[in-house]
Amino acid sequence: MRRLPVVDTPRRWPVNPSRWDYVMTVRQSAVAMSITALIAVDVQADFLPGGSLAAPSGDLVVAPLQALAQRFPLVVATRDFHPAHHASFEAQGGPWPPHCVIGTPGARLHPAVDALAWLVISKGTDPAVDAYSGFDGTRLAEMLRAVGVHRLVIGGLATDYCVRATALAAQKEGFETASLTRSTRSTSAPVTASRRWRRCALRGSACRLLLRRQRRTPDD
Repeated sequence: MRRLPVVDTPRRWPVNPSRWDYVMTVRQSAVAMSITALIAVDVQADFLPGGSLAAPSGDLVVAPLQALAQRFPLVVATRDFHPAHHASFEAQGGPWPPHCVIGTPGARLHPAVDALAWLVISKGTDPAVDAYSGFDGTRLAEMLRAVGVHRLVIGGLATDYCVRATALAAQKEGFETASLTRSTRSTSAPVTASRRWRRCALRGSACRLLLRRQRRTPDD
């Protein structure tokens, strides 16, 4: 499948009729596949083992995401894409060490996830504004609706921050939202992450079904 270019700012999409034709082709495929898309959140070098803000065992989300990608016609990858002096960095009074800085190796998506994505959404590009959700300051909701997507399966890094925020934002935008726990990893202790995940109020029946299925058939 031909991939859409990286979307660094909302104004860059769509930019020509041929790309819109492609989007409509994707929409037809989405309708045939129950209109579900996979969002792989921030599977980037700085959040993987050895990175500046690594989630322990974060690389273990890659294989489950690859397996999930075979089930759905649309795969979107989000990425932190920060200027060097971003407000979330400790030097500017923020809570985090520098991470995912534009033009650095730490900002790169894991190659396997990059290869899956038909669309890459950049967030956190405004130096004064932090953005945990893939919907923050982007046109992701509009893009998904344009191709007929109604349901989202969300995985990636990290469960207790950007995955959680993206899931909450997706529900607020009206999408049925689900996540498989094996496709995410947390920056914090598993028990703490589990509590935060429960508090994020993913109450949709699709989410409950997927979580039960995950517990029942862990090798699925």
